[in-house]
Amino acid sequence: EEMQNLLQFTTLASKHDMVAGHNILGFDNKQIHDRILELLRRDDRKQTMAPHEREWFRRFTTVFSKPDSSFHFGTRQETAVWHPSTLDTFHAARKFYFFHDDFTLKGLAPWLGIDVPERVYLEAHELDLGPKTMLYNKHDVQEQVGITQVLLAQALPLAFAVNLPLEDLLVGGNTKMWDHMA
Repeated sequence: EEMQNLLQFTTLASKHDMVAGHNILGFDNKQIHDRILELLRRDDRKQTMAPHEREWFRRFTTVFSKPDSSFHFGTRQETAVWHPSTLDTFHAARKFYFFHDDFTLKGLAPWLGIDVPERVYLEAHELDLGPKTMLYNKHDVQEQVGITQVLLAQALPLAFAVNLPLEDLLVGGNTKMWDHMA
């Protein structure tokens, strides 16, 4: 089941021009990229994957994704970038709204005017496989889409003006200088 989910997800992601999410460079993208590499290493010994699966995963990790790093106050964080472009709304919010004190989805959404009617909030210990958790997840996605639209409208013109991809533009420490140049 894991293999099929990874195949389906990576195939879908590779068909789009941009993948966006909150803290995806340092978490989601990295976890998926590293898991695929681990499965490929394991498969090299046991040969359990179908040849087309192995070929797709090798292609995904060499053509559509790459390991990278970002730095925040001199601290290095391992990341993974997905091509053609990755918009990490955590990094974008941290750059454009550096004066704000909460860069979580739940802290940014109301502050940016993203209103999900009757928003469900759950703590980690409350998550289960029930309908309330599904509604919580749906609301997270709605907030993410709203935040992505707001930040993309700011990030794209800047990326075009300074000729940098989003994953480089937003993780660097020079956004204010680039804003001035743009």
